[in-house]
Formats: sequence, structure tokens, C-alpha cells
Amino acid sequence: MRRFAAAAAGACAANATWWMQPILIGYLITNASLSAPLAGLLVSAEMAALAATSALIVRFAPHWEFRKTGLLGMGLAIIASIATLGLHQFVPLLIARCLAGAGVGAALVVSNRVVAGFDDPDKAFARINVVNLIFGALIVGLAPLLHGVSVTDPYAAILLALLALSVAMALLPKLRPPAANPEQAVGAPVGPLVVGPALVALMAITLIVGISSGTLWAFYGIIGGQAGLSVAQVDGAISLAIVAAIAGSAIGGLIGVRFGRLAPVLAALAIMTIGISMLASHPSAAGFRVATCANLAALYFVLPYVFGAAAALDTSGRGVSYVGGIFYFTGAVSPVLGGYLERVAGIEVVGAAVFVGSAIASLLFVYVQRLAKTAVAG
Repeated sequence: MRRFAAAAAGACAANATWWMQPILIGYLITNASLSAPLAGLLVSAEMAALAATSALIVRFAPHWEFRKTGLLGMGLAIIASIATLGLHQFVPLLIARCLAGAGVGAALVVSNRVVAGFDDPDKAFARINVVNLIFGALIVGLAPLLHGVSVTDPYAAILLALLALSVAMALLPKLRPPAANPEQAVGAPVGPLVVGPALVALMAITLIVGISSGTLWAFYGIIGGQAGLSVAQVDGAISLAIVAAIAGSAIGGLIGVRFGRLAPVLAALAIMTIGISMLASHPSAAGFRVATCANLAALYFVLPYVFGAAAALDTSGRGVSYVGGIFYFTGAVSPVLGGYLERVAGIEVVGAAVFVGSAIASLLFVYVQRLAKTAVAG
């Protein structure tokens, strides 16, 4: 239970800024006098720092003790978040938020590697997703209550969340990272983790799924408005979608690998593709609500299976940390990519691109499963 609580805390810390993205950008434009591109760049840079730090720790410091790594990361993120509250200029804000991203990136590594060592990582990742979704609803709801604390109110909410989550991280027992499990890793020799074809395929799947789902995130307000919904109704639709995502994660946690990984992943990718295609094709008000629910529910259903497949390749957790880092990297690039596609080709092209991407992701997961079966047979 202590390991699960600490792992959930690391995952929630990594997601705090992601959950707050729409609110943060609004506050930075209105209260910190940043332009929209600079506000977007600031948020994207933090997510990129998170992903990069996660990958660097896994690559160059895989033997760091988990509890110490997690607490040092949380401490760095807390200090950087405190510094953020007094900053108003872009460059100092950029430095502070990149340091905060680096700190939660370390916590994310600990979370992923701890969960990879569980007996059933697929179920564990699904349950952590449920905790993360509930956390997202709470932190987004908490932010308006801090109005007037500082010119960067949303960062005050993130700071309070990090302080609370650091207590849960401190519950983690002192654990030395396990050695890689080469006999379970497809094509991995004894020694350092080899980024083999199965792991590369899982990283590519995560990149496709993350970008596909996240590209339209920044445009939900616009799409909902075009569907005839008010701002309050769009917010209500997004809240309903979070409830659907909790249900999707919970169902994944209940099913686990009872039916294998392939069938659930293919079904979820098909549902996500339908939802995103609906969003990109000027939906009605009802269609918008259904599509947002389908998108988030499918995303949070499929991710634990992808992470679980990575954990099965290497139970030391280094492989799943690479995959997890890729997912958070999509949080940095998706808004930028979505804005570019919307300006250059229109939002409709996103639906077609997602259809192609989901087909590729499906084929890649079939390939991963075949590699896994071959390795077991061998």
C-alpha cells in the first residue's frame, strides 16, 4: 500500500501542470502579461523538461535509490514552484518552471519503476490512472479558491498539491532499483537495458496515441462553441469526460490481462479514433459531449496496457519509464502541433491524421505481441 501511494503521488505530481494547462495559459496571458505564444511555450517547456529528465535519469542514473530520488525531485519542484509565485518575467518563469518540470520528472521515474515491479502492472497502472483523474478534478476545482493569492494563482494550487503529494512520496520504503530482467526483455542481452524493437514500437504507439488525443485538447472550447455550447456547458462536458475517463481506467483495472492485451488495446484505439474524428467534423452539442467522453475514456483505458506491456519487457521499470516519458513529451508538442494544423489545413485534417495514426499504432501493437509470443516460445 505504501508503494502504491508513493507511485500514485509521483504520477499525480507529473500530471499537475498538464491538468492545469488551460487555466495556466489564461492566467499567464491575463495576469503575467505574456502573449499567447509565450504562455504556450512556457507550459510546453515545462512538460518537455519533465520528459527529458525522466529519460536522462533512466539512462544515466538507473541505480539511484527510489525514495531518495523521489523526495529530491519533489523538493526541487516545490522550491521552483515557490520561486514561481514571485516571478513575472518570461525568462525567470521559464527557468523556474523547467526546474519544476525536472523535479516531477524524477518523481515520475520512481512512480513508473515502482509500479513495473508489481505482480500485475497493468491493473496497477489503471488504478493509478483513476487516482490521477480524481486528483485532476480536485486540483482544477481548487485553483479558483486561491484567487488573489498571487498573480500566478494556478501555480499556488500546484504548489499546495506538491506539498501534499510529497508526504505520500515519503511513505515509500527504501528500495534499491532491481536489475534489468533480460530474460523477459525481447532481444535484450545481459547487462544494460537494450532499447530493442518491441520497446521502440511501444514508444511509437505512445507517441501516436498521446498526440492523437492531445492535439484537439486546446481547441475544446472552440469546438464546443461551434457546436452551440456556452463556456459553462463546455466545462460541464469536459467534467463529464473526466468521469468517463475514470470509468475507463476502472474498467481496465477490473479486466486486467484476463483477455490478453491485444483485444482491449485494439478496441480502445477504435473508440478513440471515432471520438476524435467526431470532434474534428463539426459535431452537434450532443456529439461533442459523446466525443469528448469517448476520447478521454479510451485514452485512459489503453495507456495501462501499453505501460504494462513495457513493464513485461523489463521488470526493472526502465523500459516503462522511457514509454512514460514519451507520453508526457506529447503534452509539450500536442498544443503546438494542433495550432499548426488548425492554421495550415483546418481542424478537419486532424480526424484523417488520427485515423491513419491509429491504424499504425494498432499494427505496431500486434507486432509487439507477436514478438512477446516468440520470446516465450523460444
